[in-house]
Amino acid sequence: MPRYDYKCKQCGNVEEIIHGFNDEHSFHCVDCGQAMSKLISGVNIAPSATPSRNSVIDLEATKKADKAKDADMAAYKRLRKSGVQPPKINGSAHLEQHAETTNEITTGHIYSSDYSRRENEKFLNDIGVG
Repeated sequence: MPRYDYKCKQCGNVEEIIHGFNDEHSFHCVDCGQAMSKLISGVNIAPSATPSRNSVIDLEATKKADKAKDADMAAYKRLRKSGVQPPKINGSAHLEQHAETTNEITTGHIYSSDYSRRENEKFLNDIGVG
């Protein structure tokens, strides 16, 4: 429920009153009994809603991240067009550049050595997946 501040027209007493947005509101002062009017005040914003308010925004890092996202999306689309499904968009440019087998792209795992790559391909062929 929203909180509203009301001020007494007679004595100036201010009260915080909680009520719905569409509720009828005619409140009377608890001190003198006179009618109160709604105050228009500033909006309070929680610190969690503004995480960068005390820190400096790194524009260069933001530009670099956006460039990486663009490269990943383009690589993801190329890989999909060639019939291969990467596990996610992020990192698709790295997979496209370094993967040597379709399995590496579909699993998102680049093997550290040719031996590991050959053994995995042999295993997949033995079980009928490769």
